[in-house]
Amino acid sequence: MVSGPGCSPSTGLLTALLGALHGISEGRTGDLTPLTRKYVTAADPRKVVADQTATAHPAIQSLFADAIAEFEEGTTPEARCAKDADKLDCLLRAAKYRAAGIPAVQGKIDRCRAALTPPQPSGSPTPRSRSTPPAGSPRRPQVAQARAAPVGQHQTRCSSRNTGQGRLEMSGA
Repeated sequence: MVSGPGCSPSTGLLTALLGALHGISEGRTGDLTPLTRKYVTAADPRKVVADQTATAHPAIQSLFADAIAEFEEGTTPEARCAKDADKLDCLLRAAKYRAAGIPAVQGKIDRCRAALTPPQPSGSPTPRSRSTPPAGSPRRPQVAQARAAPVGQHQTRCSSRNTGQGRLEMSGA
């Protein structure tokens, strides 16, 4: 259960969506470590997902593109939470390896711990580089507020429009 100021079940769903879609580009590129980054130029996840969804419906392309951008920018609470979940996953995996007698993963554990967003005392502002957009500014957001209308069994077409208010509306056609 998601709890805390500003949290709701939809917040949890958005966080899960961001985390899941983040993994899609890594399926193609791998999750590069600092060591491999010395020798390989990492592909931009936005470009990878654009390539992966090139033949999809434009509404799906937009949903994926916005989710990846929100995750990569890390400016929303959901994106920060999804990034922390990704780091915790890596940290737990490395801890398992260390427990199995592989001490070389300690650097990975230390980097993952350092990358976690520190908890903020109640009422204190979040660091500017990781803050939520100011009130009234558009949020990335077809992702945050995407709504899909029920589509019948034989309906395969859909239409979408960006409302300009940070929402992507989809409906069956």
